[in-house]
Amino acid sequence: MDQLFYAPYRLTFKRTFRTREGFLLRVADDNGNIGYADCHPWTELGDLPLDRQLSSLKEGKLTPLLKRSLYFADLDRKARMEKVNLFQGKTIPESHALLMDPSHPVDLNGRTHLKIKVSGKCQLPNGARLRLDFGSRLTQAECEEFLHSCDLTDIEFLEDPFPYSSSWQQLQQKYKVNFARDFGSENGGDARFLVIKPAVQEIEPFVKGNHQLIVTSYLDHPIGQLAAAYSAALLAEKTGRVGVCGLLSHEVYEENPFSEQLSCQGSRLIPPQGNGFGFDEELRSLSWKKI
Repeated sequence: MDQLFYAPYRLTFKRTFRTREGFLLRVADDNGNIGYADCHPWTELGDLPLDRQLSSLKEGKLTPLLKRSLYFADLDRKARMEKVNLFQGKTIPESHALLMDPSHPVDLNGRTHLKIKVSGKCQLPNGARLRLDFGSRLTQAECEEFLHSCDLTDIEFLEDPFPYSSSWQQLQQKYKVNFARDFGSENGGDARFLVIKPAVQEIEPFVKGNHQLIVTSYLDHPIGQLAAAYSAALLAEKTGRVGVCGLLSHEVYEENPFSEQLSCQGSRLIPPQGNGFGFDEELRSLSWKKI
């Protein structure tokens, strides 16, 4: 039977210094082979909080987040057994820049796409294809008001402008604009883009169909970020429908020993060296608690 260990961590957003917490998971099989993964709950999105994720794991009552964590830990374990890096022979798709607060200036660093977490009225920057994530905060009427008043030329899509409904198709046609579906994206529907978060979603349901696919991290630990990047590379191979993704989320946080091992080539994430998802030395240096 697998032995489970965890190591809590905290991530700090740049500028605001707000923090988020999660834990890394270490899974050891009967032969002592070890795999690692991340668990980074977003209670705002319906995930159980950290303490309940841990108690659920101990009791064997797996949440969607824990199921995926264990899946990635198993992938990592098998690759470490074979002493190979999971990204060997894989091409990670390009990524957009991410702007968490539209009131702050943005440096695109040569990237062609910019995703903005829209929390209110904002001045849209120039110089990139824009992806506006409203998180379903608008009503349909507010969405139409925005579409009436805004220059849509540089907008690639509106992500979850208001809760998904049959009106989405009508508005996309009326305003000649694209919507992207994040919440409930596994159900497809009339959105022209589907956003996939491998931290909580399997990628297989997205292999069939004709939607454009955007894979993003869960704004989680760099290990979770790499799990999303691996999933994006795999899905791109299988479908040919993966566009510019959201895999550079470490840039919104203050640096830590893990994120310091990540780099970019233009808009493409470069994974660290090492077995599995990498970070061999960093993972060995952590203090692990038995679950």
